[in-house]
Amino acid sequence: VSATGCTYESRVFAAGNDRCTGAEVVAENTSRCALSTLPGIEVVFRCPATTVASGLTATYSGTVRNIGNVTLNSIRVVNSLTGDSTVFSRPSLVPGESVEFTGTYPVPTNCCTVTSTLSVTAMDDCSQQAVSDTSTGTCPILYSSNIEVTKVCPTQTVEPGDSLSFSGTVSNPGDITLEDVHVYHEVAGTTNVVVGPITLVPGQTVTYRTRFIVPVDYCDDVVTATGRALCPGSEPVTASVNTACPVLLTPMIMVEQQCPSVPASAGGLFTFTGTVWNAGNVTLTNVFVYNSMPISGTRLIGPITLVPGASSRFTGSYTVDGGCCETLDVLTATGLDRCSGQSVENTASSVCPLESSPALSIRKFCGPGQAFTGTVTNTGDITLTNVVVVANTGSTPQRLLGPIELAPGESARFEGSAPE
Repeated sequence: VSATGCTYESRVFAAGNDRCTGAEVVAENTSRCALSTLPGIEVVFRCPATTVASGLTATYSGTVRNIGNVTLNSIRVVNSLTGDSTVFSRPSLVPGESVEFTGTYPVPTNCCTVTSTLSVTAMDDCSQQAVSDTSTGTCPILYSSNIEVTKVCPTQTVEPGDSLSFSGTVSNPGDITLEDVHVYHEVAGTTNVVVGPITLVPGQTVTYRTRFIVPVDYCDDVVTATGRALCPGSEPVTASVNTACPVLLTPMIMVEQQCPSVPASAGGLFTFTGTVWNAGNVTLTNVFVYNSMPISGTRLIGPITLVPGASSRFTGSYTVDGGCCETLDVLTATGLDRCSGQSVENTASSVCPLESSPALSIRKFCGPGQAFTGTVTNTGDITLTNVVVVANTGSTPQRLLGPIELAPGESARFEGSAPE
């Protein structure tokens, strides 16, 4: 038996002898038969080495291999994404032979993945039997998910307590559809849903409008848009805008002092109380209160923060002069507008009475003859004015001293003589 190509040749012989003469006779037959074949072909698809963005062209690779025991002819590979156009062709492949090839396909838009199927066909060189195979791959697409939100404030200025209406848009500037899109409005710790849930295709824009009551202490509010690409496992996208709409704010601070119910003694410790409060409609930060006594700029309280309408009490004390019947305090309160940083200031003056114990003593010293001297002393705790010393040593009173002023503890000398 000898094989050539797709067939093999078979020869048979027969021999025998004539019974009578013993002569040998022979016979021979040759025939050609088809070989038994097992044709087979395999194709393998491989995704692009790098992820390609939508709208571009991707280059993939593949392998076609003769996995049978007979030569294959008319090998042709096509891709499901490019229709009947031939991706790869070859006249023949001997058994075990494989060939690498590449191809391209357009990457679709607004997709997460693209599925591509390679189909290969060939003919058995011997039997002309057709063989085929397919290979399918799902490849990721490089997409860009994004979201934008805008806010348009009214032109007129409102005040806290008024209704404020504004509008805006939410849009998808990316190249992939966004699902579960919401627009939220947050003001004064309260969040409301303005839009959603909706779906935004690439390039789509949706307009919104909402209103709210402007709270006291309004500095800003936040509009936030969120969404997620339709692709499994995608990260959420978000965008915010916190432009404050025009609101008339009036920062104001007030301060006052309360004198003690029992007046302090002159020369003693004077202790008072006071109150500082936010009389405006916006929070004040870095609030301080200073006193002019005992020296200018004496800090009484601060820094503290006061919300609108809030107040804080404080105390202060210092030693008052012994020669005073009252004390004057000038309080200065300062603070910063939380929204604009604008400084506000206010002052308050207060005169508080002091308790005093006026007293005066006089001493006389006789001299030679009719002469005499003496001293007058302020033995109290308050300055004395219009102090005079008069001698009644005759029919007519004689002024010896004054009028003068004596501070507490201060003395003045006088002298005189009795008439003869």
